[in-house]
Amino acid sequence: MTNSTVFQFTKQNLANIVSYKIELMNQHKRKELQAVKVISNDLLTDDVHYISVEKPFDFKAGQVVAIAMHADDEPRLYSIASGINKQHLSILFDVKPDGELTPPLSLVQPNDTVYISEPFGKFLCLEQPATWIATGTGIAPFISLVESARAENIHLLHGARTLDKFFFQDYLEAQLGHNYLRFCTTESNEKTIAGRLTSYLENTENLPTDNKYYLCGSSQMVIDVREILIARGIAFDNIIAEIYF
Repeated sequence: MTNSTVFQFTKQNLANIVSYKIELMNQHKRKELQAVKVISNDLLTDDVHYISVEKPFDFKAGQVVAIAMHADDEPRLYSIASGINKQHLSILFDVKPDGELTPPLSLVQPNDTVYISEPFGKFLCLEQPATWIATGTGIAPFISLVESARAENIHLLHGARTLDKFFFQDYLEAQLGHNYLRFCTTESNEKTIAGRLTSYLENTENLPTDNKYYLCGSSQMVIDVREILIARGIAFDNIIAEIYF
């Protein structure tokens, strides 16, 4: 299989994923959103927030919710970033200056009201052994999975541009130990690997071909990592993605 063939194949699959997510979004636009109270709004970096709200619904680790500031607003989808046994439901997001939701959402205070849908989605990472791959806030569903005691026999690879973008890294390191690897492209310390996560995937000799690979991050990351994994002999059906837009 040539590189161009791999790219066309992954691009087609990406289009299918995008269509599926748009379909999910449209379904939840038509569903009633429930008012919930904000519990806390923690600023993790200059532009990334971790918001916790009341939990009116049970959920499965890896699922998403649709969120809006008002009941009649167009909601946006966010992965749940808290464990199933927590008393709250949390999301992790970065502020998009031109976005309709994230600028006002970043300003909410405890006891403010936001609106959420029932949890849904199939990015449940049920199969093990597995390799989880995330960039930036794409770590959110994996936080939920680890907090839900769903991280046995997995490796977590986390990429970021700067050291302050490894969200919940101390907790993940404590839970996963040497199975949690961090890749930083512009800074370094003793706990990170300098360079791109994609370079590691291209060059490492320790890349199990029978594992399931679960990807969460930007569409470009998903395209790039899919190409590399397929070129390294990973079956296409063993690569599952959740794309952030």
